[in-house]
Amino acid sequence: MGGATLTFGVANVVEARARLAEKGVTFDGDIVTEPGMVSLATFFDLDGNKLMIAQDLTGDASA
Repeated sequence: MGGATLTFGVANVVEARARLAEKGVTFDGDIVTEPGMVSLATFFDLDGNKLMIAQDLTGDASA
């Protein structure tokens, strides 16, 4: 099933994922990294909606 996924930017995806996991958030696999671009972690809210956290790896402060 396709559709948009709400994505939240974070400064550090590893730390943000760990904090969410400590609170019982369910993740869909490991962190996925595209070197020099982005690191992503997909998780689900209480209603089963897919959400993501993303860390910009481009070094572009405006992104």
